Amino acid sequence: KLWDATKASGMKQNKYGNIEDIVKEVCVVSPSGILWQQNNKHESAHGRVSTGTDLCSLMFGSEGNFGIITSAIMRIFPLPEVKDFESVIFPCFENGFGFVRDIAKMGSLKPASVRLLDNDQFRLGQALRNEESYMKRTMSLVIKAFLQL
Repeated sequence: KLWDATKASGMKQNKYGNIEDIVKEVCVVSPSGILWQQNNKHESAHGRVSTGTDLCSLMFGSEGNFGIITSAIMRIFPLPEVKDFESVIFPCFENGFGFVRDIAKMGSLKPASVRLLDNDQFRLGQALRNEESYMKRTMSLVIKAFLQL
């Protein structure tokens, strides 16, 4: 599933960039055929754009209005050596907002993603979580019992 046409950023944008930063090649077609193709040298089939409309910018975020992205080559990244998740509770939302703003200024030291939730949003998310299935709970108990042997 290609999300290029939505110009999405995603939760890990701090580390990996926006979609337009990681797409290396893309092909866009319309009912009349190939509308635009970008190669890995960031040159469009229509040549360099020094004035007027930049087709790349037009396609990213168009959500299919000008054509359908039929293929894309994306930059890939190695899996992180460590995944670590932490939570911090602040006395008020403003303190949390200040913390997130300070993290944004950290440059290369900032984490891949940061989320700030207010208490109502957090509680709603917890209430909407799927309960673990009976089979999954049972298997978890069996594995724990086996490991204690």
